[in-house]
Amino acid sequence: ARLDDSAFRALEWPRVVAILAHYLDWERARRAGLAEAGYEIAGGLGLTLDDGSLFRLSAEVDRIERREDGALHLVDFKTGGVPQQKEIVAGYAPQLTLEAAMAAQGAFGAAFTGEVAGAVYAPLKPQPVEEARAGGKGVDFPRLAQDHLDAARALLSAYRDPDTAYVSEPAAGFEPKHSKVRHLARVKEWSATGGEGEAGEAGGEP
Repeated sequence: ARLDDSAFRALEWPRVVAILAHYLDWERARRAGLAEAGYEIAGGLGLTLDDGSLFRLSAEVDRIERREDGALHLVDFKTGGVPQQKEIVAGYAPQLTLEAAMAAQGAFGAAFTGEVAGAVYAPLKPQPVEEARAGGKGVDFPRLAQDHLDAARALLSAYRDPDTAYVSEPAAGFEPKHSKVRHLARVKEWSATGGEGEAGEAGGEP
């Protein structure tokens, strides 16, 4: 989109200006106590799985900060929705926790190596930025980050076994928004029939 586009200038540009104004207010406040920050830094961490194979976990952090007290913090800017805290803690939205675990092992360079004390989502909208702390208040974020890395390694190891099933909805209450196997499991069909098969009997055709 360009400013010489009258529709964009009239309908979208005021929203962009409002977002920028609120972001700059947030940025000025956030810089208090900030020693340095890195933006869009890509990194990777090698994981050795149970069968001895190697997996490279890759990520690109929106922003990683070192505060004046030496603590590291992560910021993820969001133009859409923010994950629910229960999703983050349970490991179904592990972006920031895995990035924190990677930073602890030097994945994003020497300047930003160390334990990550905390991480926040920063929604960019035409309103004041309201940070959402990943994991919620009171959570031991470094411990949560390591737990999620351990769980990721265990899950990857499990899927190295060709007999491991790809379950369409592995955890009740945490159904994925997008799934490449849900249609194969006929989830909508079974949900609509209450678990009854095509013949009207539980379990379907023999």
